[in-house]
Amino acid sequence: MLNCVGSLDTSTDVLQVLSDALSSKATGTLLKRSSSLWRWANWVATTGRGTCFDQTEDTLYRYMNHLRDSGAAPTAASHFVEALRFSDQMFRLKKMNLQSVLTSRVTGAAHTMFLQKRKLQQAPAFTVEAVGILEDLCNEDPRAHVRVICGAILFCIFACIRWFDAMCIESVWLDNYITMCLLEADTSRHKTSMTKESKTRLLPFTSLGRFIGSADWAQSFMRARSSTGLDEGKILLPSWNEVAQAWSSCPMSSGEATCWIRELLAASQIQQPWRFSSHSCKCTLLTWAGMCTLFTREERTLLGHHVEPQTRSSTIYNRDSQILLQYKVLKLINLIRTGNLKPDVSRAERLSMMVQKGTKPLDEEVAEFWQDPDIEASDEDSQDVDLDEIGEPQSGLDNALESARDPVPLDGSDLTWYMHAFTGVVHAAHNASVGEEQRLLCGRATTVNLNLTDPDSAETKTGLFDVHTVQCCNQKGCTL
Repeated sequence: MLNCVGSLDTSTDVLQVLSDALSSKATGTLLKRSSSLWRWANWVATTGRGTCFDQTEDTLYRYMNHLRDSGAAPTAASHFVEALRFSDQMFRLKKMNLQSVLTSRVTGAAHTMFLQKRKLQQAPAFTVEAVGILEDLCNEDPRAHVRVICGAILFCIFACIRWFDAMCIESVWLDNYITMCLLEADTSRHKTSMTKESKTRLLPFTSLGRFIGSADWAQSFMRARSSTGLDEGKILLPSWNEVAQAWSSCPMSSGEATCWIRELLAASQIQQPWRFSSHSCKCTLLTWAGMCTLFTREERTLLGHHVEPQTRSSTIYNRDSQILLQYKVLKLINLIRTGNLKPDVSRAERLSMMVQKGTKPLDEEVAEFWQDPDIEASDEDSQDVDLDEIGEPQSGLDNALESARDPVPLDGSDLTWYMHAFTGVVHAAHNASVGEEQRLLCGRATTVNLNLTDPDSAETKTGLFDVHTVQCCNQKGCTL
């Protein structure tokens, strides 16, 4: 790239060279590495130390102390060391020898900071009640976009899909036979696609279309997608624009999906809805499968779309490996319906239930609770009855581009102010009387995703006022 730019060689596209060099790297990896280097470049520039790729070991150690003293995230120093190694691997740094500058005190400082990171708290699996609420909303909610969102969440739950993988789905279709309903999809971009071969091979997803409800949520989901114009699009679930009341052109992020999950469950009065997130989707069915003897270890691995080395060959040449798994998932759901499996009770209670039943062969235990699905009846007669390590601040170099925040509207002291947990938009509401439901000035209800805030202290970049809020506060007598 230096040779092409220095010699003004127009026959070679420099950006194409850069694109080819980074083609094998994930977008999230590039974002994380560039964010760390951006912060490093800003500190080097503001302290007058020259270029960020020609520094000594002493400068790197000073930067580590700067990160520690300025209250940076515990992972910031480790990410910076990884970014330097990434840059040297991809581009070959000419003036900085990493073996010389990344000494034990530099890497040790990064290690010390990393140990201050908060302990990992994995998202819990959804409760049976929560999944049932999402199924009811998908079937009965009058808002078509809510039915689409709930259907996408249910598909991720019963197909054991990561949210990011679901947003890369290329096609989705419904397969019906009398009362049996399957929702299927294909994707070529997923977390386990590491090799060139896996990236060019479609990964199939299969999900049962009904849990404990009396109707197929999958059919309601597909009808809602069609009615809202998503049939022709190549995005399973776009982001929802609340202001325009329309789908956007980009996939829904995991953060926005988490906000929807908590908001929908909180509106249904479920306990502690903030426990759940988009990460709860994939682990739910796998957690339930581990509570019974229906699935072998290899089957649970395959249910999560992973393949063990011992079964790789048989899985590759099996063109229909998901159907037997779905047959057992249907048996698992039947155990939950009949109350013979209670995923939400304590471990002690589950163990007590297992002891009371005694140890039985797998086929005998399944046969005791299994009820064959009524596939001879019509569907109408059937009564079957279920982010933070990437976001390093990019500041300093773009201070000149920073725009001023909207001013606090008139009469703002007489209102209650909320900031949305995901969008950062500030909303206002009149102080509600005792027993009266509080609503925003634009007419929308307050949700679990709105946090009380002081508009004067809202962050400059995120404290954007909702346009309806500004109009309502500046126009006396406004009824919005």
